[in-house]
Amino acid sequence: MRIVVFDGPLFTSGDVSWAALERLGGVRVVGTAGKEDIPIRAADAEAVFTLCTPLNREAIRAMPALRYIGVIDAFGLPRVNVAAAHKRGIAVCRVAVDAATPLAEHAFALMMELAREVGRHAHAVARGRWRKEGRAGWWLSPLRRLAGRTVGLVGWAPLGPAVAARAAAFGMPMLAHSPDGAPVSHPGVERVSLDVLLARSDVVLVHLADGAGPVLDADRLTRMKPGSWLIQTGPYAAVDEAALVAALVGGAPAAAALDGLAIEPPPPDHPLLGRPNCLITPRHGWAALETRQEFIEAAAANLEAFLAGRPVNVLAPAAGDHG
Repeated sequence: MRIVVFDGPLFTSGDVSWAALERLGGVRVVGTAGKEDIPIRAADAEAVFTLCTPLNREAIRAMPALRYIGVIDAFGLPRVNVAAAHKRGIAVCRVAVDAATPLAEHAFALMMELAREVGRHAHAVARGRWRKEGRAGWWLSPLRRLAGRTVGLVGWAPLGPAVAARAAAFGMPMLAHSPDGAPVSHPGVERVSLDVLLARSDVVLVHLADGAGPVLDADRLTRMKPGSWLIQTGPYAAVDEAALVAALVGGAPAAAALDGLAIEPPPPDHPLLGRPNCLITPRHGWAALETRQEFIEAAAANLEAFLAGRPVNVLAPAAGDHG
């Protein structure tokens, strides 16, 4: 079987194995493809996997031998015209792996960095600052603890339970607001309105898969608790970045940590780059080595089930979608 994996650099820099897929056929790993690249990179493909590459009607038409599409759902943004695929008799199946655990871990790594500034102090030590200080204990700015600080999660699924478990372990009370109305039911988690969450939370954690516009605009940023921190881990830019620049200057929030930006990679003059009270990581919260390998293993298991005539996690066209 001829297998093409789009968005390969998002999975590996040579540190994971494709052996599970290679047992099922010839595997060609390519980068993220635009519509003009599909006929060049995957014209002969019988099975493809995509994380970010959009597969619209034209892209699907450009792969006449295609029988199977695997949607790697790390970000919750499957970009496949399912109706067009079904019209061609192509199976579209979701490759589901637990990405909530690494994302929750990344959120707490960002919290810990804001609280303890481990990276900043290690860098200062490496540059000789400790020798200049000449004493055993010193710090560049007041260090904080997480215990007792309230974390408010905006967007319950899929991170809610994973965040709640870690918040409890750190001794952090937890609030939650679900903009899409998804149920929030977890021991120790209080469901509140967004305005209440912003007013009461010491750490506002935002993880939203999609939306029509920024959830945290200039007005809502001003409603955050003085001295609080803002953390965003989701693929959707839920924070108005221009408003955040002004808010950080004003001290509400006191600091922010964002795993990704609206434009990626950001231009060199992006106003959030280099701000001392803003940490930015390159959208890698989900990408623990173990998770990336699990996605490959799950992708192979899904394709193997399809080849055996028992497809799993099949995606159906949305109601009213005729491709």
